[in-house]
Amino acid sequence: MEVATGPSIIQQAFGNSTPKIQFNSDVFKQLLVQWMVFSNISFRQVEETSFRLLLSYLTSVSASYTAIPRCLPRSGNTVRTWTMQIY
Repeated sequence: MEVATGPSIIQQAFGNSTPKIQFNSDVFKQLLVQWMVFSNISFRQVEETSFRLLLSYLTSVSASYTAIPRCLPRSGNTVRTWTMQIY
């Protein structure tokens, strides 16, 4: 499997266009599989309701293409803190 580098796969998805892009299923598949393989994520994760809900939420919001990267935590400690606050 060829490893896609971050900027090139993002450029393929976003190009030099405005934030409005068309969904590309090939790019999505490549990014999903790459994440699952590199992070040792179970293939069954895609069956989880919570995972599917997360993706459904992301596809339904009309935020700019920079909103999610700004919100995405850069550290596992942040996710740990969020988890402790929620549960």
